[in-house]
Amino acid sequence: MAHVAEWKYKEIKELTDVIQNKKVIALVNIGGIPGPQLQRMRKNFHGEAVIRCSKNSLIKIALK
Repeated sequence: MAHVAEWKYKEIKELTDVIQNKKVIALVNIGGIPGPQLQRMRKNFHGEAVIRCSKNSLIKIALK
């Protein structure tokens, strides 16, 4: 069996917890958004929403 990094298991657990415990979630493609713009969005949504970035494959596993 291939070795899987421990951080991936932790990330899947955290994503699963978010999916199960939040009333509303949104999946968006942030490809092509400049870093400074993403940081402004994080700052503007602080306290109102959580912005998480993760690998597509880990998100798919957490959704299952």
